[in-house]
Amino acid sequence: AFAVSAAFVFGDHLGFTAGVERGLILAMIVGKLVGGITAVILACKVTPANAPAPAKKK
Repeated sequence: AFAVSAAFVFGDHLGFTAGVERGLILAMIVGKLVGGITAVILACKVTPANAPAPAKKK
């Protein structure tokens, strides 16, 4: 979940933002990190927990 929105915070998007509008660099970094953390939290809440394995009969 984190990889979808925040794994490459310091990659292409940062280079593009720095080239187009230097004043938005911090906002872009914060936005991508918040999006990634939110995605991880949401994925943890939506994904069901693993059920315990059934006991084997003898």
